Amino acid sequence: MPLERRGPVTQHAQVADVAAALADWTRGSGPMLARLAAALEAAVLRGTIAAGVRLPSERELAARLGISRSTVVAAYDRLKAEGRAHTQRGSGTYAGPPGPLARGGRLSAGHLVSIVDNRDGPRQIVEFTIAALPGSREIAPAGERLAKQLERLSRETPGYLPLGLPALRREIAQGYAARGLPTDPEQIIVTSGAQQAIALVAHLFRGERIAMEDPTNPASLDAFRAAGADIVAIGVDDDGANVDELERLPAARMPAAVYVATTYNNPTGTMLSAERRRRLAECAEREGWTIVEDETLCDISIHDVDPPPPIAALGSGATVLSIGSACKLFWGGLRIGWVRGDAQVISRIAPLKIVADLGTSLVGQALCAELLPLRDRVRAERRAQLNLRYRTLVAALERELPSWSRNEPRGGSSLWIELPHGDSASFAVEAARFGVTLAPGPVFSSAERHARRLRLPFVLDPDVLLAGVDRLAAAWSAYAPRATTLPLDAVV
Repeated sequence: MPLERRGPVTQHAQVADVAAALADWTRGSGPMLARLAAALEAAVLRGTIAAGVRLPSERELAARLGISRSTVVAAYDRLKAEGRAHTQRGSGTYAGPPGPLARGGRLSAGHLVSIVDNRDGPRQIVEFTIAALPGSREIAPAGERLAKQLERLSRETPGYLPLGLPALRREIAQGYAARGLPTDPEQIIVTSGAQQAIALVAHLFRGERIAMEDPTNPASLDAFRAAGADIVAIGVDDDGANVDELERLPAARMPAAVYVATTYNNPTGTMLSAERRRRLAECAEREGWTIVEDETLCDISIHDVDPPPPIAALGSGATVLSIGSACKLFWGGLRIGWVRGDAQVISRIAPLKIVADLGTSLVGQALCAELLPLRDRVRAERRAQLNLRYRTLVAALERELPSWSRNEPRGGSSLWIELPHGDSASFAVEAARFGVTLAPGPVFSSAERHARRLRLPFVLDPDVLLAGVDRLAAAWSAYAPRATTLPLDAVV
């Protein structure tokens, strides 16, 4: 029975009760820890978890939700940093701040929109956990052109096209053909964003062993974890996922599928080299693996280069499922993604899509069909936006935080930062007190690696980026002197 029907827990929240109160917490955008923290806070505000109740241990809640313990630790830390939870020594973590509310009161709605700041009081948060640009300037004109199409569509169809709008499937197929991969529209299934595409593919391999690059997109980790996957972590270096590690896997650890963001990895911005693409395809063909190629970010780069052809264009006998999206290029609110694969595999995904939602919104699909022919124009628009923001962020970091190391991304919209000491999860707690939210490295890992790493997107307006770095520098000044240096074997 859901927790809401039994009234609020007022002493100790059982892990099953908390899981029920969180409901569909995995929906939405942003890092897993941010969504979990928001859901916990909302449950307290609703009164389904009373302020003052002791929350389950991090390990208990992580096991119940099927996520890593480090994600729960970071979510609890964020709640505590923002005054929405507190710790009693030797007793655990409690919902709500200490004091009167810890004895059964409720948090006020004001806690949703402000944070506790050590210096100046509540302030607007600089959100560094989202790595997506605002909508393209082409969105509104395309929407204006859409009216006649919608009139026709509403007359000619009942509104349910589970595999996708034919005009959009043709546009997507033509896009693959232009990149050297001949594709029939029947090889495409349109989804509600790339996240649904990944979730549907993950369902095909429910309960099986999956090799995933590490670090990787937290939302992809969420999807495969939700499908009960046994995840094997494969390292990432400057040439992308380390295929050597795949080739050295013992027979007992061989995966059914390999998930890899070839162009480009989130969060590092690396691209899988041509030589590794070839070797990956050869290994997959030899061992019978399915390659799940995530190209969600392939159009996003500060460099004026065309993305390389998908792995399926190499012509090997490997089974490849290519995942794409219009959201990063055009607008996150568009919620249009897709899967490309052999017709036989697409026919296995189709029933899953029907069960999920009977078909993606035709309005969004029709708008996407208007936008895709403008891909090159919008890529140039995004490149100019990202270049300005990238230069702004890098210059500010070099000036204010010269001890921080960073990569040089080939694509995507983020820097992969390494702290000189301390750990990113505890620093994220400190940063929250200064009005900045961060995604620490372990949320990008299936193996709780990257303790000193954090992802820092360069998608915000330049003035906001500057303000954010100023706050990060202040937070680092407060944090660094008391940070305990991690042992070398913890920094991965």
